[in-house]
Order: sequence, then structure tokens, then C-alpha cells
Amino acid sequence: MDWAEEKEQLFQILFPDVLDAVEEGMLSAADAIGGGIELDWSMLNAWADEFARTYTYELVKDITEASQALLQEKIDAWIKSGAHLDELIASLGDSGLYGEYRAFMIATTEVTRAFAEGNLEAWKKSGVVTQIQWMTATDEVVCEICGGLDGSIIDLGEAGFEGYSPNEEPNMVECPPAHVNCRCWMRPIWG
Repeated sequence: MDWAEEKEQLFQILFPDVLDAVEEGMLSAADAIGGGIELDWSMLNAWADEFARTYTYELVKDITEASQALLQEKIDAWIKSGAHLDELIASLGDSGLYGEYRAFMIATTEVTRAFAEGNLEAWKKSGVVTQIQWMTATDEVVCEICGGLDGSIIDLGEAGFEGYSPNEEPNMVECPPAHVNCRCWMRPIWG
């Protein structure tokens, strides 16, 4: 497998969506704080492009490194087992390495992250937002991590929201997503 080619293909697929999510996050942030606030959109757009490009490269690097490690692990186990090739194929399929579900998880998580990062940057540049509040869907699907963060308020620029992982260990989360498939968002507070 040509990992360099896979990285480039993943980048070409993900970058436009990450950039769109960051820009939508900035627009949403501007809408949330209302009219009359002057934002330097050329500066914000340049930041959005740089953030999306850097973030997508890091994301692709992490995805391909994880894919390589999982693939190596599956192949090593298969070789040691002496099993038929069908077993390796089934194991790789079961791993979700390139399955539809993994693609869905990656997309959901990373678009949420890009949107939140766009929110934060626009709110910081607005000069009027002073705090941010963690919001959840408040439904039966909200996990323990996010349920504990729901409604939490921190000063804009603070290190992050202090929550707890399912094993009750402290966990600092700068912004959504707090985990894979996180559906949370932030609300600006000003005045």
C-alpha cells in the first residue's frame, strides 16, 4: 500500500470539508454575537485556511499512522495464527479500517472539531465574547463525559472545560468534540 498516496488522497477529500466547517463555525459565531460587531474577515479567512490546512495534514497523518499500525497488527496476528487468507480478510473487514462506519465517525468528529475551532477563533477576534458555554443535545444519547460538561461556562481563552472521563479521571476538554461522534457545541456569552 502506498501510504504517501493515501495521505494525499485523504487530504484532498477532507480539506474542503474541514475548511467549510471552520468557515461555517466562524459565520455561526458572528451570527451568535449579533450585528454591529466589525470582524476582519480577510484575517479570519486566512486563519481558517491555515488552520484547516494544518489540521487536515495532522489528521491525515494520524489516520494513516493508525491505519498502518492496525494493519500491521492484523497481519502479524494472521501470520502467527497460520490461518487461511480469508481469516485475514475477515479480520480487516471487522476492524472497520476502511469501512463506512469509520468514515462516518471520522467525518462527524472532525467536522465538529473544525466548526468549534472556527467558533472560538471568531469569538476571540470579536472582542465582545467573554465566556463560552458547553451545550449538549440533552437527550438519551448524551454520554457521561458530555452530560457532565453540559451547561459548564468558562472564560474565553481559558485552558478548557473540566470534565470527567467514564472512569472518573479528570479530563480537560478545550472545545467539542470531547470524544469520537460527539454532538456537542458551544454558545457564546458576552456583556
